[in-house]
Amino acid sequence: MSIRTAVIGPTGYAGLHLVELLLRHPSAQISYLASRRNPPPNLAEEFPQLLSRLSEDQAACHAIDPDAIASKADVAFAALPHKASMAIVPKLLDKGLRVIDLSADYRLTDADTYERYYNTPHTDRDHLATAVYGLPELFREHLADAKLVATPGCYPTAAALAVAPLLKRKLIQPQQIIINATTGVTGAGRTAKPDTHFPELNESYY
Repeated sequence: MSIRTAVIGPTGYAGLHLVELLLRHPSAQISYLASRRNPPPNLAEEFPQLLSRLSEDQAACHAIDPDAIASKADVAFAALPHKASMAIVPKLLDKGLRVIDLSADYRLTDADTYERYYNTPHTDRDHLATAVYGLPELFREHLADAKLVATPGCYPTAAALAVAPLLKRKLIQPQQIIINATTGVTGAGRTAKPDTHFPELNESYY
């Protein structure tokens, strides 16, 4: 059985990679692409590698309309920037959709901790407390029935998968852990900014 999927924010790096994964998934069907841009773009024109892989109807992005998304999809992926997802996720959940959020907005179950680290109010505290951390290696049994999945970022994924087996077997103590991690500039997203622009960062390390 094919699962109808919506991707909200498909024009960023995370959204594009998600579309690529869904196109290869035997049980997934991309049924709705939603963009914050006005007018909404055509994804195959935005990323020519998708030409002939998406139908004309699939490639056309639409407005972020929770009613329209709910009529076309069973699962919605929110590939929006941090601090933007929490404005749309509750509306999608209210329409009965299962939601998988790719931002950081639901990764921390405590709103005060979120607000301290991200320096912004969390406007969806009720759903924040119920989100399931989307790391199947550690939380698989909780994911099958989850209505809201918060996908972990690259740093916590690498760190958790490296140290979890050691902690489980009590081979190390939590206070002994030091994580030294580095990411590429693409981890900052597709939007051009002076502090993430490649010519500014090339051969830098900080």
